[in-house]
Parts: sequence; structure tokens; C-alpha cells
Amino acid sequence: KKNLEYAGHTVETATNGAEALKMAKKSPPDMIISDGLMPVMDGFKLCREVKKDEQLRKIPFIFYTATYMDQKDKKLALYLGASRYILKPVETDEFIQIINEVFHYIHLIQLL
Repeated sequence: KKNLEYAGHTVETATNGAEALKMAKKSPPDMIISDGLMPVMDGFKLCREVKKDEQLRKIPFIFYTATYMDQKDKKLALYLGASRYILKPVETDEFIQIINEVFHYIHLIQLL
């Protein structure tokens, strides 16, 4: 959170996937960054719910996880509609670069 804010991003946090989904429906964010393993609703279910919601489906969804490290987990996340799948740990500069690349890509798509 601190690193994203330092890089100029506004960050809101949720304690679990269900809370994140509720927050997103109330005020759609520009991007969702989620762990895979969370209580109440895991990241895979959250991604599935976001991508099937008409209001939320175009929001970039990034997995940032240290739990689901198998290639099949990455494939599932991308199949569900995730924009990126980042394994922890990753250097802060690389993480911020990935986030900025996704924002840049989404901005370019919207211009077309």
C-alpha cells in the first residue's frame, strides 16, 4: 500500500474478497490487486465475480500472491480474466512498473 501511494496511486484496502467486491460495486476502482488466499471469498472467486459483473468487468484485475505459485493457478487466474499474475516476492520497482504498464495498456485500449 505504501509503495503504491508513494508512486502516486490512491489505495483502498479490504480485509477479504467479499468486502472488496462490495466496495467495488459501491465505488468502482481503476484497478483491483488481490491476493489469491483470503478469508470469506478468495481471489479466484473475487475475480470471477468482478468479471461477470457488467459494471466491473472492464476493471483490470491483478493477482499478487505468494500462496498459489503453480502454473495451473496462473492459468486459472488468466482464464478468469486477470490482467496479470504476480508472484511474491517481487522488487518494489518491478511491481510498480507492472502496475503502471497495466494502467498504460488500459488507457491505450480506451483511446481506440
